[in-house]
Amino acid sequence: MKFVLVIVFLVAVVTWQASVRADAEGEQVVSARQFNRYFWGARLTCAVLVTLKNEQKWVVHKVPQDDSSGVVQISAENSIKYWTAMGSEPKKIVNSTVLDYVRAAGYRYHYTRNNEGHACGRMMTLN
Repeated sequence: MKFVLVIVFLVAVVTWQASVRADAEGEQVVSARQFNRYFWGARLTCAVLVTLKNEQKWVVHKVPQDDSSGVVQISAENSIKYWTAMGSEPKKIVNSTVLDYVRAAGYRYHYTRNNEGHACGRMMTLN
């Protein structure tokens, strides 16, 4: 039952958010913070909330999509309220754009070698 619920959730995330927003890709990121989403006490996924120079907030995260990639970038307006922030303060960023975060997430999804946890780790190393 738990497995079926996880699959249903992932399918919903992919169909609802499966696009990378080209209008924000070149924007300068000024801060980044990792967020986790939990399901029955276990981490289901993680994402990075980036704040842009123009004060817009975007969530960048990796999800399985078909046979290849699923890096999605969505407005944080309503999407981040059910996530749990990691760390006490956002990380200050000086040299990265939204596109850098999308690239750091990686374009190939693999459940054990290149999943959302790996993507969050790579995104949080940007400066």
